[in-house]
Amino acid sequence: MTYIAGSVLVLIFGLWFLTKIGVLHPWNEYSGDQVKNILESFLNGNPNEWAYDDFVSIRIKDRELDKIRNEFRVLAAEHPRWDTTRPFPDTGIPALKKLISQLEKAT
Repeated sequence: MTYIAGSVLVLIFGLWFLTKIGVLHPWNEYSGDQVKNILESFLNGNPNEWAYDDFVSIRIKDRELDKIRNEFRVLAAEHPRWDTTRPFPDTGIPALKKLISQLEKAT
């Protein structure tokens, strides 16, 4: 019984570790237009309920788009009281517009 419990713990730890280092981490295959639409939905205040969590927590396969995703994640962290189902705070709008502009130039 101890052998089985130990094996299960090793398996669980192994899966957790592989997820943490990115081997089992899912990738979004968003296009530049999709990323732009997501960012604009935060700007306009009409994202769906899960848009923020999905966008910031799952990496994007395209490195340039993922860099913009990470920059948005940092920007959002600077506004901890932001309700992600409402428009982005006024103080962060210039930076969010700058990200959208960067995205337009990159794609």
